[in-house]
Amino acid sequence: MKDIKFSVLIPVYNVENYVAECINSVLSQSYKNFEIILINDGSTDSSGEICDKFAEVDARISVYHQENKGLIMARRYAISKASGDYYLFLDSDDYWDNNLLEIIYNTILEFNCDLIIFNYKKVSDKGDILTKGESLFKDKTVFDNSNKRQLFELFINSTKLNNLWIKVVKSSIVDSTDYYKYKNVKNAEDLLQSIPLLYNAKKIVYIDKALYNYRMNPNSITHTININSINDVTIARSVLLEYLQKLKIDNEYNIKLFYSFYIKSVANYIVDLLNSDIMWIEKKNILFNINNIELYSKALKIIDILILPFRQKLVIKLFYNKRYKLLYLYCKTVNFIKCIMRLIRREHLWEAGKHYIILLLHYYWK
Repeated sequence: MKDIKFSVLIPVYNVENYVAECINSVLSQSYKNFEIILINDGSTDSSGEICDKFAEVDARISVYHQENKGLIMARRYAISKASGDYYLFLDSDDYWDNNLLEIIYNTILEFNCDLIIFNYKKVSDKGDILTKGESLFKDKTVFDNSNKRQLFELFINSTKLNNLWIKVVKSSIVDSTDYYKYKNVKNAEDLLQSIPLLYNAKKIVYIDKALYNYRMNPNSITHTININSINDVTIARSVLLEYLQKLKIDNEYNIKLFYSFYIKSVANYIVDLLNSDIMWIEKKNILFNINNIELYSKALKIIDILILPFRQKLVIKLFYNKRYKLLYLYCKTVNFIKCIMRLIRREHLWEAGKHYIILLLHYYWK
């Protein structure tokens, strides 16, 4: 146990401005027994060449080049090449604090755990710290089969535990699921892969230390609209529902939480969709297809939409009644107001600006 080897799995795609900092943050770790697996997923910039140069000077680094297959397949390929005792996932535009592996190593020695969840920081494009991630539990909280349901309850009603890059995974608990059928999933692939890991782990430790630096890159996949994201979320949430049944925590309360969160996700997706620059005819086709999603239809039967927060309730109500033009107008208005509010905050014009907003709303809705 004292000679733990870590496998750091890094999918790489068009991040030539960030990937060197990412790799260097691993090489500068105070704990040195690790390997780095870089999967160049069809980059069209110089990312692949940068990775190759690192591999030339450090034998712990392996680089594999493939045509673009997407994040989920790149990560599974990295897992297939890993030889460590524990796996960590690092996105190629992010970076670590230099004591991450040492803290993880000491935690494993102390608890002999299968999985560790740690905290993170959000940083700007230039690396300035913006905020620390929310503290979910007390530092060094231990979960096992007696209380693991608390983690799944967070899955049910939030996205706080979804990210793979906040997890350290013992190689023996990695599932053998054929993820090729999920190769096109882009927006919920972390959740999809995290669920079996938490299910398989006998002992999980949460450490409330912000060791990972998550870069708020505006070009990141999580910051751009994906018209298929509601299908991705539906696939992942359907898998989650299966595991709730396996764990026998699919009671009435949790089921209502599960479907309420899903309905809110649909409402938020509709707002993002209608505020996007996608052609109106395509937007209408997507809205029409949502009505045919089985999970959405079931959610409407289980959840009274009147209990939803006002904005989401209004979106779902207008959508349910097929008032698409009015729904479009509402979404655009809300987006416009948000833009004005951001401008006001940035320019410190709140006192003058709030009166303008009130007058605008009065004029618009009278």
